[in-house]
Amino acid sequence: VKTTDKVINYSFYMMLTCLVQIVVLLRQLVHTQQQSSATKISLLCIGWQTTIDALLCLGHIYLSLAIQPLFTAFASVAFFKLLIFGVIEMKYMTIILQGRNTANGGQNTSDLLRRQITNVSLRFYVALVICFSGFFYAGHKF
Repeated sequence: VKTTDKVINYSFYMMLTCLVQIVVLLRQLVHTQQQSSATKISLLCIGWQTTIDALLCLGHIYLSLAIQPLFTAFASVAFFKLLIFGVIEMKYMTIILQGRNTANGGQNTSDLLRRQITNVSLRFYVALVICFSGFFYAGHKF
């Protein structure tokens, strides 16, 4: 019974943290809508933040499947993390790419932007798989 209470408290505080993170990210997204502001943001930093949020999402999905009685507690946190990395942070990386293209004098054609977004998404998912594999390997080795 004590473990269940601790997990529910953990879930509550994680969802509260996720809501605060969503509000802060949306405010930051609004402030960097102008392309001159978006060029000052590190794409690598946002990419790693997205990777960490995706790993947390996968970890919570795994916990919700592994511990069936606490499914809703972990699945709700996983949903919020999915919303953060899948919608907000990926959109943020797209805005940064658009700002950099415009600042470099490049033409913002939809084909070029689509290619760059695909490239960033591919790099993100490769980094995610490498991190997840590294954690899996480290968990078995140590």
